[in-house]
Amino acid sequence: AMVLVVLLASQALAADKDEARRLFQSGLKSMQVNDFSAAADDLERSFALNPTPESLLNLAACYRSMQRYGAALDALKRLRQEFADKLKPDLKSASDKLEGEVQSLVATLVLTVEPPTAEVSIDGRVTLASSGTESYLLSPGDHTVEASLAGYRTLTRSVHLAAGTQTSERLLLEPAPGILIVRSDPSGATVLVDGQARATTPTNPALELAPGKHLIAVRMNGRVPTER
Repeated sequence: AMVLVVLLASQALAADKDEARRLFQSGLKSMQVNDFSAAADDLERSFALNPTPESLLNLAACYRSMQRYGAALDALKRLRQEFADKLKPDLKSASDKLEGEVQSLVATLVLTVEPPTAEVSIDGRVTLASSGTESYLLSPGDHTVEASLAGYRTLTRSVHLAAGTQTSERLLLEPAPGILIVRSDPSGATVLVDGQARATTPTNPALELAPGKHLIAVRMNGRVPTER
């Protein structure tokens, strides 16, 4: 029974390799007619059945032609990691050349956000940041970056990225102010915050105060002042 299991496993592996080879050839044919979407689908399935550096390199080339630059660089990184000792000189040269081409087409934005738990969006799309500093591959040109977190002021910044370059930005969120509304009877009393006159009652618009403790005083001629 054990021999039978081994034979069956070997037959399955051989069948997988045959199917992977068929998918690989189908992918190459699709690349020749510039159908990169179909080619990528075949090459992904081929690599899943039988991981080879050739299928991964051609998959990266498909991603590049589809303008999926991040996926292309990820595939090339995986190529180096998984086949470092098995990569033939011609494949390594082609990989290095392709990586250089992709890098020249994109810009890298390195964002440092404090507090690191803030939600970050780029051009309206929320990113999946996992730490305070993250790198993003973006198309060259103008982008809008926004960081937000409950209890802090939302920070929005416009950045211009040039192809083939890396730009670093630091987004430091400031605590949101407290809101102070003061009414008195009669109205027209002076409102002092930490000894400084800020408004008269009723406060309209409301006063914005920095987080922390404050001394609030309300005074009017002929009336007993109130402090809190």
